[in-house]
Amino acid sequence: MLNLQHSKLWWLTLVVLGAAILAIYWQPWDDEYTNQELLEAALHGGDASQRVEAASTLASRKHAARPLLRELLKESSDPAVVAVAIQGLAEIWDYQSMPEMIAALDHEDLFVRGRAIGAVQRIIGVELEYLANDAPAERRSKTSYIAKVWQQRRQNRQVIERLEGLAQTDAATSVANNER
Repeated sequence: MLNLQHSKLWWLTLVVLGAAILAIYWQPWDDEYTNQELLEAALHGGDASQRVEAASTLASRKHAARPLLRELLKESSDPAVVAVAIQGLAEIWDYQSMPEMIAALDHEDLFVRGRAIGAVQRIIGVELEYLANDAPAERRSKTSYIAKVWQQRRQNRQVIERLEGLAQTDAATSVANNER
């Protein structure tokens, strides 16, 4: 009797685990729809779960979906979809979306704010003192500080990019001079 119960429990565990893996990795939208169709479904789809599923599939397409994820972040009124767009853009290190991500730190939805601080910290590369469930006034103060930190990082990044560009130009000139 004991072996039969363990056997049933083992099979039940195996079935539940298999269903969980299938739910995580199988995305019915994957090859059937274009990125634009997924954007439309994420913005205007039937119910919330369909919109989130379309947004998740769009985000899984990474760099190919970057401009549409940006649009989704700006246009969606569904907090769960906004959170998916933020996460997708953070995963591909989309620096251009930082103003919207920083603005999302003041979003009315706690989950969106949580995703936004995770994304901002990932891109800035610094752990910031911000709690998504702080009082609105405290969040605004911290958001203002975070925006300043981002501006400093962005300026430093632009300087580095210019220096790297000059170094590449110098290297190319040097190679061209050596070939003469």
